[in-house]
Amino acid sequence: MNMFSINSVKAKISKSISATWPASFFSEFLRKTTSLWVIGVFMSCGSLRLFAGTPGGSPQGQPMSWGSMAAPYLNDYALVTSIAAGYDHCLGIQNGGTVIGWGNNVNGQATTSALSSITAIAVGRACSLAISNGVLVAWGDLNSPETTVPTWSNSISAVAAGADFGLALDNTGSVIAWGDNTYGQTNLPSGLSGARAVSAGWTHGMAITASGNVIAWGDNTVGQTNVPSGLSGVTAIAAGGRFCLALKTNGKVVAWGDNTYGQTNMGLSHWRPKTLAALSRWPRPAISLTF
Repeated sequence: MNMFSINSVKAKISKSISATWPASFFSEFLRKTTSLWVIGVFMSCGSLRLFAGTPGGSPQGQPMSWGSMAAPYLNDYALVTSIAAGYDHCLGIQNGGTVIGWGNNVNGQATTSALSSITAIAVGRACSLAISNGVLVAWGDLNSPETTVPTWSNSISAVAAGADFGLALDNTGSVIAWGDNTYGQTNLPSGLSGARAVSAGWTHGMAITASGNVIAWGDNTVGQTNVPSGLSGVTAIAAGGRFCLALKTNGKVVAWGDNTYGQTNMGLSHWRPKTLAALSRWPRPAISLTF
């Protein structure tokens, strides 16, 4: 399903929209009162959604899923406030900063019992990342370099997970990268500082500069790091497996990179950037992509 067809649902749009890398489209929904707050797209092998209370429905913050990954049922005191979807496992932050995980746990990537005071989560191929009291935490496949997080003196404010690499942003706007560098995905562009946001695709990274421009680096097999010329005024970015999205201050979304599954809504023009008309009048959601 094309992610941009969700505007056919009579729904309010939340402050985040998630997409996925091309191999498996993932869906995350948040229902608030009687309105559907869409924060995702569909995944072929499973999907996830969050509900808030509705008459006769599920309690607020109860994760529900369909496909190959069943979400756990939670007691009211431990409901989920945010979710992250990976290749074949998921994480959710509960009230109080604890984390739950479900899905594939072969490498322990969905085991979260030791975590507390978590403010952000990110999910990669077989690894999980989180921020606890401003410090990076990683677990999962110990053979992946993504689980070896760097020590950083400043407080971490944001984190993003690629296939086997990670990106983080500290409170000064500095970007940290670690893990697999086969495609140069941890080679940060020269002069990148004062960043506002980071996002990680399968083997490429993105950042918003202090001036609202976008920088992308790493794998460029299908043009995913070819940032459209003149793109500016960007408030949010999202890196999918091999494609990118950018949200502008006027509420328009620009997409580029691979379009094998229609993820950039550009037919066969895989490398030609295009403003997505269907989103041009949406109430300025933020965007983020997960695996």
